[in-house]
Amino acid sequence: MNANYQYTGLTESEVIKSRTSDGSNIIDTKEERVFFTVLKEVVTEPMFILLLVACTVYFIAGQYKEGFIMLASIFIVAGISIFQDYRSRNAIRALNKLSTSKATVIRNGEEIKIDAAEIVVNDILKMEEGEIIAADGIILSANDFSANESILTGESFAVHKNADNGSSEVFRGTLANSGSAVVRVSAVGTATKFGSIGLSLKEITVIKTPLQQQIRSFVTKMVWIGALAFIIVVGFNYYHTGDLLQSC
Repeated sequence: MNANYQYTGLTESEVIKSRTSDGSNIIDTKEERVFFTVLKEVVTEPMFILLLVACTVYFIAGQYKEGFIMLASIFIVAGISIFQDYRSRNAIRALNKLSTSKATVIRNGEEIKIDAAEIVVNDILKMEEGEIIAADGIILSANDFSANESILTGESFAVHKNADNGSSEVFRGTLANSGSAVVRVSAVGTATKFGSIGLSLKEITVIKTPLQQQIRSFVTKMVWIGALAFIIVVGFNYYHTGDLLQSC
């Protein structure tokens, strides 16, 4: 592949036009769930409420040592829950980390290095062995080129690509395993197959397991039963002693 400059690539005005019509090569990883939303879910869990009630009872009863121990337990439980929830939602961020930060394109007849995010549809992208492919595209010419597409297909073997062999498509996020190729970009950002994974992950709704649902239901019932029993006991003691603190 010695005639790279047979491809003049896009002009600056064509780049702007393409970016306007087809968007940028960015996968939007903005998470809808923010820290306070996760925190809200944690503090509304029945088990958290039960621990908080128990902690409050200890402090009202003047048993501060037990109260502080319970308070520490609450912070530990909440911290673990928030950490696990946050960690489980890092898959989309990991997608962009797999994408190359720089790419070689041909524009105005010249080879230049640009940020992968600046690639647009119809750009002429040059790839070499060891690079992560920055966008979906169609091979125009290749020299012993193969790509590892395991991230998309799960297949560990490299796939040989060529403009003439019926396997001329390359995909963002896959690895140029050998050789080199010149590609015309056909899709960028979330329009790529790689980007569609990010979109599907964002739409995943985490459903609690039957065991979690049963535990939640059981704890909820125990909270109400415990609260009712507590009110009855306090009310009964207060009726006989007239001392609210002693009644607790």
